[in-house]
Amino acid sequence: MSLSSLRETEIELKRVEEQLKNIVPVLSFVRRRDARAHLLKLRIDLRSEERFCVFCGSRVTEENIGALIETEDDVKLVCNKRECLAEVDILRPLFTSSKS
Repeated sequence: MSLSSLRETEIELKRVEEQLKNIVPVLSFVRRRDARAHLLKLRIDLRSEERFCVFCGSRVTEENIGALIETEDDVKLVCNKRECLAEVDILRPLFTSSKS
């Protein structure tokens, strides 16, 4: 690898590092007893509509909801199974459009 190539790589890494400093994951924690009210604010009523986990496809209910992932045009739901929650990576967008 040439010296100029190494320098370009170093510059690119610094640029990426600066961009990563701007990533601020938005986390919110809701008590189980407040989950319904929070979901209704997002216009999600799990009692009257069926929504499914984006990872395993299981039906998500108020009792087994694990996480919400807000996208540009939707809110994706994740169940509370350990393996599904492990798939949630708060530092990268999972979905950028309604195609999922």
